[in-house]
Amino acid sequence: MFNRVWFKDLAKEQIKPNLGPLALVLLIFLGISFALGMVIEIGVLVGMAMDGGLESGGAVTALFSLIGTALMYIILGPLLLGIQKVYLGLTHGETPKASDIFYAFSSSQLFWGAVRLYFLMSLFIALWLLLFIVPGIIRSIDYMQAFYLLIENPEKTARECLKESIFLTRGHRGDIFVTQLSFILWSFTSMIPIVGVFIVYGYVYPYIMTTMANIHRFLLDEKYGNSPGFAPQEQY
Repeated sequence: MFNRVWFKDLAKEQIKPNLGPLALVLLIFLGISFALGMVIEIGVLVGMAMDGGLESGGAVTALFSLIGTALMYIILGPLLLGIQKVYLGLTHGETPKASDIFYAFSSSQLFWGAVRLYFLMSLFIALWLLLFIVPGIIRSIDYMQAFYLLIENPEKTARECLKESIFLTRGHRGDIFVTQLSFILWSFTSMIPIVGVFIVYGYVYPYIMTTMANIHRFLLDEKYGNSPGFAPQEQY
């Protein structure tokens, strides 16, 4: 049965000896994301200037914005897949390596698979959010297993990963949502002067991500028996 306490306790044990590499993975991602954001912002400003002024929009601005959006999916999608690879590997007893964040760049199949998957996930969630907030939240939970599935089966298409993710989470949407809510108090640690940032990025984020990877393995075992023995212990 689904037991969030067991998943979280297991995650604490798994991250304890690996906090350094896990924090480094996150810092690499944040650094690249910041640099990418700066490049996109500069590109848009240059486009606006070329269109005749900072207050006017035009074809060049639209083009640069489109290029910036494409860069976001092309770079962040594969990096997000790499992060998921790090945490999924951790639940299998692998020692995390910071270089694994670039895992998707090791093959064109993984790279473009990650780009397509990230794009479709963002698109579909945004479309559901246009209806109401709740359907968007539900779909975001439905798609949480998609990156893991692509890692485990690189030959799968983005749509196949999304459909299978929905199948895996069926019956456990509420459980996953409650598990996410259970971390909400940890978010307040970011308000602690100076050390708050280190707590969030050095412990809270790895704690959450490892818990979610454990949930993925449980869902696989429940649906397919692909993670034999990976189930909450009776004492929980």
